[in-house]
Amino acid sequence: MTERSKFDDKEVLSSPELYFESPKAVLKLNKSDEEKVAILENWERSIRQLMVASGEGMPSGGTRTTDTAELLQKVHHVLELLGHPHDGENSQTDVAGSVAEK
Repeated sequence: MTERSKFDDKEVLSSPELYFESPKAVLKLNKSDEEKVAILENWERSIRQLMVASGEGMPSGGTRTTDTAELLQKVHHVLELLGHPHDGENSQTDVAGSVAEK
C-alpha cells in the first residue's frame, strides 16, 4: 500500500486500503472531517468483511487475522480522534473473526 499523489474520490472512498499506508494517513487529507469519517467507516467495513471471510475459510490475500484486528483497532482510534467513536456496544468479533450482534 502506498499513498498515491492523485486519486479519484470515489475510488478512495470504496478502497481506502489501496491509497493509504495507515488509517492515520487519512487525517492528512485536505477533506472535511465528515469525508474522512466516511473513508474510515468504509475501511472498517472492508476489514470486517475480510475477517468474516477468513473465519469462513476463504483466502485472506495473505493478511493474518492478528494484522487485520490491529488494523481495525487503528481505524477505530482515528475515528475517535475525529470525534466519531466506535460503538463497541453493538457488535463484537468472535475468535473465528465473524461479527456477532449482541
